[in-house]
Amino acid sequence: KNVASQLRAAVQAILAEEREGADDDDEGGSPFADLLAELPRRWEVLGDAALLPSDAMASTQQWARVASRVYPAMARVLQVRTLARQAAVAPNGLRESRAELLFTSGAPAGSPSQPPGWVVHTEGGIKYGLDITRSMFASGNGTERMRMGRLHAAGEVVVDLFAGIGYFTLPLLVRAGAAKVYACEWNPSTVAALRWNLERNKVAHKCVVLPGDNRKTIPPIVAPAARGVSDGKDGGGDDESHSVQADRVLLGLLPSSEESWRLAVAALKAHGGCLHVHGNVAEGRVAQWAEHAAARMQALAWAERGLRWDVAVAHVERVKSYAPRVLHVVADLRCTASSTSGNGTAASCGHEQQSSCRLPSPGTSIGAVVPQWDRQRSNVREGSDAREATERRQRQQPPPDEGDAEEDDAGDAAAELLAELRNCSAAEGRVPCVDVEAVRRGASVRSVLRAVARRRVPTLLRSLDLGEAVGKWTPEYLGGVAGLRERLVSCHVSCCKQLDFVDKNFTFETMPFADLVRRVQRRGARQPHPDEYLYFRSVGGNPRKERSHLHESFPELAAELQLPELWPSPERYFSSCLRLASPGLQLWTHFDVMDNCLVQVMGTKRVVLFPPSEYSKLYVRGSSSAVLDVDHADAARFPEFAAAQRIECTMQEGDVLFIPALWFHNVTANDFSVAVNCFWRHLDASVYPAKDLYGNQDLVPAAKAQQHVAAAREELARLPQPYRDFYAQACLQALRE
Repeated sequence: KNVASQLRAAVQAILAEEREGADDDDEGGSPFADLLAELPRRWEVLGDAALLPSDAMASTQQWARVASRVYPAMARVLQVRTLARQAAVAPNGLRESRAELLFTSGAPAGSPSQPPGWVVHTEGGIKYGLDITRSMFASGNGTERMRMGRLHAAGEVVVDLFAGIGYFTLPLLVRAGAAKVYACEWNPSTVAALRWNLERNKVAHKCVVLPGDNRKTIPPIVAPAARGVSDGKDGGGDDESHSVQADRVLLGLLPSSEESWRLAVAALKAHGGCLHVHGNVAEGRVAQWAEHAAARMQALAWAERGLRWDVAVAHVERVKSYAPRVLHVVADLRCTASSTSGNGTAASCGHEQQSSCRLPSPGTSIGAVVPQWDRQRSNVREGSDAREATERRQRQQPPPDEGDAEEDDAGDAAAELLAELRNCSAAEGRVPCVDVEAVRRGASVRSVLRAVARRRVPTLLRSLDLGEAVGKWTPEYLGGVAGLRERLVSCHVSCCKQLDFVDKNFTFETMPFADLVRRVQRRGARQPHPDEYLYFRSVGGNPRKERSHLHESFPELAAELQLPELWPSPERYFSSCLRLASPGLQLWTHFDVMDNCLVQVMGTKRVVLFPPSEYSKLYVRGSSSAVLDVDHADAARFPEFAAAQRIECTMQEGDVLFIPALWFHNVTANDFSVAVNCFWRHLDASVYPAKDLYGNQDLVPAAKAQQHVAAAREELARLPQPYRDFYAQACLQALRE
């Protein structure tokens, strides 16, 4: 008999005896009648423990009646000391096991001081000890653990950003010959197991355990290396705590380790090394995902450390099937100093190069820019679908500009200048800034603006000629312009400084323009309404049918301001709006479907931007986010928001901020603020709704797609679980492809 049959026979005999001595229930059945069907047919053995599936023996109250006899019998058949039932990982970010201990026959052998759930699992001659009720052990990753042990890592310094109990740290130290491993782990129980494992495998002297959040533990020890101060021998000198420079970094976190890629780049030596990047990737998308990882690492090396690396995909390991049509894969990325930098040696990663990446220019700004994977994945097709995708992309490209032919050379020259200038790359969390006069070098201002627009990254532009408005449009001047003082305008008025478009915490008031300026200015004790905040955005002459145009609504002011011409074709222009805001007023986070040139005429303002890829973390309703306070968001209501990537800047008078379509932005006026923004179409006019007056309605194809999604949701709701979830995943996969 196989073990499952033996298990069933042993339990069946016990239940039969219990049934004879038990009273039948009211319906004439036995309380143990259906229990045999709940016995597991498979289980996972770790050391002297058997982990049963989470759905095994689910009738807990009935099993409890016979537990004292059944569990010991099961342990004897399975030849284990401990029985436990698996459960979902704790949702606390610590990768903490919540397995339920069902039975144990005594203290762990050789470890009487350890908790009851302690087991020691031996794999490839390496001992892994852990408390199965507190720490995770993925048996399906065994091939990857063995592969780490076969790497040529002799004498290397390694950083393991997600060490766990030593899944990959131990093979590298015990088998691969690594000289030193810096192991990061923030689950206290897992840290204790890691230390025990290092001692038991006699490699504790070669490992530095860094307990806690790696975002806090890694930066202090790699800071000098990240700044390029030196490229020391192995990071193992007298002052190890301040000189770690790794040959190899492991990023073993699922479903994605992308939030830690910046740390990985900071930890490698200046001449490069090897990165082992884990991820859950849809079938058919592995190559594109690996190329994305390589491209982003190269861009991070330049943006964060000023290092020109060539990053190639040396190898992709398919570890296991994680879910239907989803694979757990590891990309081995080889990072080497670019040939143009003339220093460093090639990192082998233990593999020959199998494929290379189409990498961005080293000057590509990274910061919180939309990941290239997000931009690529909707465009990549295999086989015959490639031609269709190419044709579709061509239809969706922005229309050609008038005068393109004569300005191509100048535009390309400006683009090259932007890519080469260090100040065009965003420092961490900052919007890249370009001094237009400094980068022109003979190119036209128009070509510089077009180069910026083509990069599709928010950019702060300075030294543009905006006319006499900058510095002139003071409250006194605006309130006294002839023909404008008595003109009636409508504005938002609120007692809250954070305007909420989702829940509408404001009203609209109509007032003369001079009164608007006076109330927006808020001059201390003389302000009649000290607790009010005003926000004005100009609209068309007929607000329900016409867009706002500064030259039509405020001709007296339009003549004094020269707006940047983002695109030379008049068909690209959409609207221009005058905006006034009270000091301290914070406008709700939202996105527009148009490109936006925001011109700061008077005062200063802070602008926080989120890339389109962060959509799922911003709690979007319509085109606006429900998160009002972007600096102190309610973690209970918006738990994902804290993980959203962002960049920001402070606009001074005369600054122009280019905000690409779909980038979320949150704007706060630091003082009396006057601005004008101009919307431009990036795509062909046919994809924009004809009746959109504000530049925030969904594009025509997107609106149609959302209607289909709503219909699909209704159809799926007709199915029971698990069919509904299964086909929902299939639909999502089709969209990704």
